[in-house]
Amino acid sequence: EGSIAEVVSEFEYEKARWNGVAGRDIIFNGPHKTRAGLELAISEGAMIQVDNWDELLLLDTIAKEQNRSVDIAIRCWLDAGIQPVWSKFGFGVEHGEAWRAIRRIAERKGRLRLQGLHTHIGTYILEPNAYKVAAEKLITLMERCRETYGWSLRYLNLGGGFPSLSTLHYSYQPAEQVVPPIEKYAEAIASALNTLPRDRRPRLYLESGRALVDEAGYLITSIVAVKQIGASGPITLAGKAAKAPAYMPESNGAAYVIDAGINILYSGNWYRFNVKPAKAQRESAQQPVKLYGCLCMNIDVIREQVSLPAMTTGDHLVMHPVGAYNITQSMQFITYRPAVVMIGLDGRVDIIREREDLDYVQRLERVPEHLLNPSRS
Repeated sequence: EGSIAEVVSEFEYEKARWNGVAGRDIIFNGPHKTRAGLELAISEGAMIQVDNWDELLLLDTIAKEQNRSVDIAIRCWLDAGIQPVWSKFGFGVEHGEAWRAIRRIAERKGRLRLQGLHTHIGTYILEPNAYKVAAEKLITLMERCRETYGWSLRYLNLGGGFPSLSTLHYSYQPAEQVVPPIEKYAEAIASALNTLPRDRRPRLYLESGRALVDEAGYLITSIVAVKQIGASGPITLAGKAAKAPAYMPESNGAAYVIDAGINILYSGNWYRFNVKPAKAQRESAQQPVKLYGCLCMNIDVIREQVSLPAMTTGDHLVMHPVGAYNITQSMQFITYRPAVVMIGLDGRVDIIREREDLDYVQRLERVPEHLLNPSRS
């Protein structure tokens, strides 16, 4: 409620429009925008956040050809104390590139009208003060626009990067003990904005992303096999094999193979999912278990170790949180992707994405005629 859409590609722009978002309620971000995509966004009143010089010059050309003014914002990269600095996107603040872009906009004599400044300092940012630093640097740039050109910019967009309660692989503590409450981020940002007189404070946009949706996502998976890791006893070998050093697994114990793999758990590369039995278990001792995915790849390991009770084939596990990026960045890769359901606060269950099948996967594929009928070629 009260939100707008920020998109970073023409595909996302089309998806937002199809979902009923008006062009005027879309911020068009991202490093690659085609001429056709820009012209459509201009015609529908979207706010274009310019990423680079080529895009800025193209927008000026379009405005000139159409004899119109185009409202834009620019994306900036800056050092907020977070490493690595995301310098791939936008115009650098500290070395003056962002100001040179603003001067170029001013030279367009009104064809391009600067309305806002944007930055995105990274992802899973655990230091709220970094947002204060970013806000202060954008405010300084905004005030320079006011003093030099008399412009009153409409908004600042501080992007996203707010963490969810996902635990990083290298973290010794669970996310609940590491991630600051969202109020700390709000306080840091507000402390910078409140240095301005009330009538000069811009509208603030934030891309809440992971912090908003990650914890809403759960994955229910089935155990399809139970394995024991480690040799069960001495093995006698003959010949050259007897002289070779024996391979010993890194750990002994149980391993569960589940019917989900890293193809649908993209964020598992960075985050350690919580894993629990789907149903309450009788009192049972926990044991360290390795969790393998279903893909025919040795790297398909969901958890190197997780404590679970003794379970068997057909039992179900629940993984959480998996709501951010895992569906959007999933891939088919040798298995179909599962259905996605939405469970409402009232308990109602609705399918919002159907399970894939062969017809869906092959719908866009085409086999050349000469390969289907070699005799005709």
